[in-house]
Amino acid sequence: EVSQLSEDLNGDAAKIAYVNKVLEGARQRLQQVVSVLPVEGNLFVARRCNVYWSNGPNEGFCAEESRNSCGTQNFIPEDHLNEMTVFYDATRSVTYAQGDGIPDTDIVLYVTANDVSGVCSNNAALAYADSCQRDQNDRPTAGFINFCQEQLDSDGEEASNDDVLLAIHEIVHVLGMASSSYPFYRDADGNPRTP
Repeated sequence: EVSQLSEDLNGDAAKIAYVNKVLEGARQRLQQVVSVLPVEGNLFVARRCNVYWSNGPNEGFCAEESRNSCGTQNFIPEDHLNEMTVFYDATRSVTYAQGDGIPDTDIVLYVTANDVSGVCSNNAALAYADSCQRDQNDRPTAGFINFCQEQLDSDGEEASNDDVLLAIHEIVHVLGMASSSYPFYRDADGNPRTP
């Protein structure tokens, strides 16, 4: 999902096309070596809730919705989001409608090129990524990758091998090769390794 990328790159068509070439090169290579249990039906991203009711008739339900974001992706398209009802009190609630979801997709990757976190400052990083949603089996189904604009080698017609390898490296973090994901690993029988 690259809808925010155009804004981040100030509509620079050449840079946007270059990032898309980098991502396509990474997708082609990863598709040859990675397989997952496919999502049945369309993929949805869960709406976020800041506060849940801890008692009363709404116990366990959302009391305050959160901004729906994933890493540096400032918003998740409404069409990607699932339904959620927020109960403000015992008599007032609002239900946010479910979008259509994302067909034929096992993981959605939100791609940005901004420096809202300051990680890209002083050339400290080339890019960074992480997952932001997991399914019932703890497998990542949504994540983000943020490219540091100054580090992209977008001069050539073709995606540079270095940038494709960088994208692969970051996507592998989204897929679970990160210390934040280790507690979610499962054994060959599908049982959690961490109780």
